Amino acid sequence: MLVMCKHRFCSVFCNLFADDTLLTIVCANSASLQNGVNSELQKVDEWMRYNKLSLNYSKTTYMLLNSNLRQSCNFNVKINDNKIKHTTCTKYLGVYIDQHLSWTDHIHYLEIKLSRSVAMFYRIRYYLSNNALRSVYYSLTYSHLQYAIDVWGGAGKTALNRLNVLHNKVLRAMTYSSHKSRVSPLYRNVSLLKINYIHILEIGKFMHNLHWGRIPVNFDNLFTSANQAHSHATRAATRGGYIWQLTSTVKGKRSLKHLGPKSGTPFILLYVMFHHLPSKGSYKTNWLMNIMIDYPMRYYETTLRLGLYT
Repeated sequence: MLVMCKHRFCSVFCNLFADDTLLTIVCANSASLQNGVNSELQKVDEWMRYNKLSLNYSKTTYMLLNSNLRQSCNFNVKINDNKIKHTTCTKYLGVYIDQHLSWTDHIHYLEIKLSRSVAMFYRIRYYLSNNALRSVYYSLTYSHLQYAIDVWGGAGKTALNRLNVLHNKVLRAMTYSSHKSRVSPLYRNVSLLKINYIHILEIGKFMHNLHWGRIPVNFDNLFTSANQAHSHATRAATRGGYIWQLTSTVKGKRSLKHLGPKSGTPFILLYVMFHHLPSKGSYKTNWLMNIMIDYPMRYYETTLRLGLYT
């Protein structure tokens, strides 16, 4: 899979995971981008021949992330005289990535998963206990919602609302509730989190791992700690916080780079806990205990302060 976009300088990044390879090429203009792509693919082909490996050309695609490039350029990408297909969406490590980074394709994939879960819970709820239903929920529903939500959780409100509706249906099916019943008391009674709160939790876990040095070095330049930015004894600096990245776009306000440092501002006081809870399990347990005290009242308070709702 190739991802190409325009940038001031030309750079190449390669990510390997088992048999999946992602090659990202960033260049200043379309001409240098196409030349750079074909040049790098020639090196890839030579390396694979040297190591006696073969490439599945039918599964190899490329995608453009710059809007100007998508409208004005016809790229001719080849490797070993085999033309590479252009795509507008691809699946990489279980996440559907589209050319607009809107995550609508991945959310549509989750909608199919949750629709199946709704029908399943209506069938099995008569034969399983409440604890067993919770186990099935965490296995077949929560696992899909949790995976990479710190990335796709910043999608548009319209797409996320469709997912929220299906998630509420799953909850009503688990609790034998009417389709007209309010879901906020149900979430509190069964101690489950809404999708927006799952998003906040995963961002907090990511920042917790960042603080304790448990994430790849690729993310080191994504955030700037307050101690590195200045030497003043501000509250953010004493708590080990990070500089909040200001942005004026809706997509930017929902990005991990913007919400990550901001996740320490709500009542949970995440940055205070960073210094005392090096264990990720202890951090998550204390986070959930604080959330459930006044849930769902604190749910609306937190999402408003994080800018997830307007």
